[in-house]
Amino acid sequence: MKLSSIINDFEKRVRHVQLNYRDYKLIHQLHLPALTRKEIEEIKEMWPCFKFRDLDLGWSCVYKMKKGFSPYFLNDVQYIQLLEHIAPYKQVISLQNKAMCDVYFPEIPYPKVFVRSLNGILYDRNMQPLLLEDACDILMQQTSFIIKPSVESMCGSGVQLIVTKEKTIEDITMVIKAAGGNFIAQEVINQHPDIQKLNETSLNCCRVTTLYINGKFDYSTILKFGKKGSHIDNWNSGYLCGVTKDGIIQDTAYDVNLVEAKQTDGGLVFGGMEYPNFDKMIAKLERSHKKYFANCGIVGWDVVIDADGEVKVIEANLWFTGIQAEQLCGDLFFENYRDDICKIMADEENK
Repeated sequence: MKLSSIINDFEKRVRHVQLNYRDYKLIHQLHLPALTRKEIEEIKEMWPCFKFRDLDLGWSCVYKMKKGFSPYFLNDVQYIQLLEHIAPYKQVISLQNKAMCDVYFPEIPYPKVFVRSLNGILYDRNMQPLLLEDACDILMQQTSFIIKPSVESMCGSGVQLIVTKEKTIEDITMVIKAAGGNFIAQEVINQHPDIQKLNETSLNCCRVTTLYINGKFDYSTILKFGKKGSHIDNWNSGYLCGVTKDGIIQDTAYDVNLVEAKQTDGGLVFGGMEYPNFDKMIAKLERSHKKYFANCGIVGWDVVIDADGEVKVIEANLWFTGIQAEQLCGDLFFENYRDDICKIMADEENK
C-alpha cells in the first residue's frame, strides 16, 4: 500500500472516531431517543450508497427528538463519504485561505482587507509586501478592525475586534506578532439594524448552505445570533434558527445544548421577522457558487446584509461545512437529491 493511501486511511479513521465521540455524548448526556431497528433499516435502505454502523446515527436521534424521525436526515459520517466525491479535500483546501479570498474571487463581496500575512510575510490589500511598521501604520489609521487566523480556523477561534483609539502603536505591534504567520486584518461590518437587534454585540450571520449537484442549484439557510454580551454568533456561543426559502425567520432557535428559544436574550420575538434583502443575497451566492466553486458540490457561506443593504460574505466554507444543525433548524435539503447522490457514489465506486 502506498504511503499516501495509508495516511489517507488514517485521517479517515481519526475523523470517524472524533465524530462518533461527539455522537456518543449527544446520546448519553442529552438522553436522546434511540432509533428503532425498523428506523435504522429504513435509513440504510434509503442510502444504500453509504457505509455506516448504527453508532454513526447520533444526529438522526437528535432530529427524531426535535422534529420526528426521517430517513432523509444525513449524518456527518456519511457526509464525509459524499464530500470525498463532490468536494475532494485536495481540490478545495488551497481555496480556503481567508487571507487570499478577495484575490482569488474578486467578484465576491468580502470585507475590505487592510493587512494580511501569508507564511509570516505581511502584505497590504493589493498584495504589496509590507514591513512590520508599515502594517502597524495602516491598522492605526483605522477606527477599528477585525483580525483573525486565515488557515485551519473554525468556530470563531482567534477572532479579535480591535478598537484602535484604545491602543498604542506598541499594542498593535503585539497584536500582529501574536496573530501568527497566517492572518487577515479587515474592516468591521456594520450590519443591517433589523438583524443587529437580535444581539447588539455580535455579527449575526446567515449560514447559507448552497448545493450545486449535477447542474442543479439549491440552498438552505439558518440564522446565527449571539447570546447577550457575546461577540461571536456560532453555535457554541449563541443560537441557530431556520430561515424559510422566502427569507422568513422561523419561530424556534436552538442553543448548543438543544435548548429551544422563542425570543432573544433581550426579549425580542424573532419568529416571523423578514430577513432584509434575502433574495439579493441568495442570487449573489448562486452566481458565486456556479462561477467559482463548480467543483465543490456544497458550500457553506457565512453572509450578512450590511447597514447599507448590501451583501457581505464573511467566508465561504468549502470542505466539511456543517450540515447537522442546518438540517435540524432548516431543511432536509438532501431529500430532493437522494437519487443524484446515490448515482454519484455508485459511479465513483465503479471507476
